Amino acid sequence: MADDQGYYDGSNVNLIVELADAREAQRSYEANLRMFDQSRQMARNLIELLKR
Repeated sequence: MADDQGYYDGSNVNLIVELADAREAQRSYEANLRMFDQSRQMARNLIELLKR
């Protein structure tokens, strides 16, 4: 709560929300990385098929 002068002495950061956001960002990054790897593998397979 506020002190005698009306100032609030506390954090304006919700730790649970920040942790959830960080985890969501990590999952998004991992999903994008998997998609990139799959695209690269598909391109490699296509090149191998075209070489025949």
